[in-house]
Amino acid sequence: MSHPIKNILVVSASTLTSRVLGLVRDSIIFSFLGTSPLNAAFLMAFTLPNLFRRLLGEGALTSALVPVLAETLEKGGKPLAHTFLNAVLTRVTLLLIALCILGIGTLAALPLIPNLPERWYLAAAIGQWLMPYMPCVCLAAIFSAALNVHHRFAMAALAPICLNLAMASSLIICGRLWATTPWQMVAYLSGGVLVGGLFQLALPLFALRQVGWAPAVHFEKSPYLAELTQLFLPSVTGAAIFQINILVSRLLAFSLDDASISLLYLGGRLIELPLGMFTLAVVTVIFPQLARLAAKKEGEGIARVYGQGLRLVMAITVPATVGLIVLASPILRVLFEWGAFEAKDVALAIPVLSLCSLGIPLYSWATLSTRGFHAFKDTRSPVKIAVLAFVTNTLLSLILMKLWGVCGLALAGILSVLLQATCLHIGFWKKTHHLKSLHLFRPLLQIALASTLMGLWVYLGQRGLHTLLGEGKLSDLIILLALIPSGILLYASTLWVIRFEDLQALRSLIFKFLGKA
Repeated sequence: MSHPIKNILVVSASTLTSRVLGLVRDSIIFSFLGTSPLNAAFLMAFTLPNLFRRLLGEGALTSALVPVLAETLEKGGKPLAHTFLNAVLTRVTLLLIALCILGIGTLAALPLIPNLPERWYLAAAIGQWLMPYMPCVCLAAIFSAALNVHHRFAMAALAPICLNLAMASSLIICGRLWATTPWQMVAYLSGGVLVGGLFQLALPLFALRQVGWAPAVHFEKSPYLAELTQLFLPSVTGAAIFQINILVSRLLAFSLDDASISLLYLGGRLIELPLGMFTLAVVTVIFPQLARLAAKKEGEGIARVYGQGLRLVMAITVPATVGLIVLASPILRVLFEWGAFEAKDVALAIPVLSLCSLGIPLYSWATLSTRGFHAFKDTRSPVKIAVLAFVTNTLLSLILMKLWGVCGLALAGILSVLLQATCLHIGFWKKTHHLKSLHLFRPLLQIALASTLMGLWVYLGQRGLHTLLGEGKLSDLIILLALIPSGILLYASTLWVIRFEDLQALRSLIFKFLGKA
């Protein structure tokens, strides 16, 4: 069995690499296509297979598959585990093929609707090209989950990087050399998605063959399949609501104008790094502790662990929010103001990014509270609250987009996740009866004070360096390289001076997640 610290290092390093390459990929796409109708159409079309990827691939299905597959491996060894895996793959493959055909057929029929803006017809055409990516990436996620059960993490963790490399290369090489029109660039980009999907599928498939798995068609029923279904259905319901929420927001942004979906997409992508890396670190460590305490019905212990998790989440995400808001302009200019993405597009993206950044602590809070319910094996309550948040987001979006356009959509998302996080927290409070002893006021005040000082330092430093260095990409880059590390140092020093109670836990958590502890 491989060493756990090594596995953590592999997964976290691969995740960080994938996130960074994702930003590079998006920068290249926007430099070629800007906020044009073609880019809007591509982003809308790319949303559709990604929705199924998160439902049937990386999300609900793999979360349900891992414990059942681990159980079959423990009880019957590789023969039973691989037979069960083939039974799952047989059913999922047929479902994915059917969904792919249905999706292509539905998109092919969209041009029958008259008088839509041109970008809708463009999105329908591109969506037909991209739909085969969906079965590839969903099956790849299942193979990766199976590899993780076998304690083989490297190939599964590296596979998602293939997509970013393939998409970026398709534009840099094929798009630059042979494309003569923006439409041809999108065609090469779509080809890059399909090639990346094939590589994502091939790498974990090859690695799984190395541990003795052989593909086979299995339609036989088993108790393990029934157990998988029981675990999968509640999870997929909650995940579906979340993904449909994203889809509705992007559809509404797509309906506004050519640029809105691109701006909303950028805001969402830039907040994924702190959410995907640091919130994941906290939840990964806290959730097993909550589950063990819930099994023992230790209410005070649950309140203590949940409280520490919430303080750690806020200690990471609040300064990240402040930093993104204050440095929104140089971040966007350095990362995205290239080629077709111009200064006017940056100006439009700044308020959207600032609003999206406000959601970082709220999404993290909601994620932690949801895991708290799951620790009690309660999957229904978070789903009910997610439905309420979805309805709220849809109604507010329809109202606020009429007033403030894409900024209204971003604001609606913030207000709905605030409602969701609050309801989850109150519901979890009622379930434990001990959360009144969380003692959050003082640490949250300390986090707010340290974040405010950091924000002032970064704001004043940015103005001073711009006065000294002038405007331009080089000065923006120097600002980011100078102020981000110094801002983090100032924030951490302030927490140390005012004796933030979880500072040592925060340090240990980050080092543990990075594989250095």
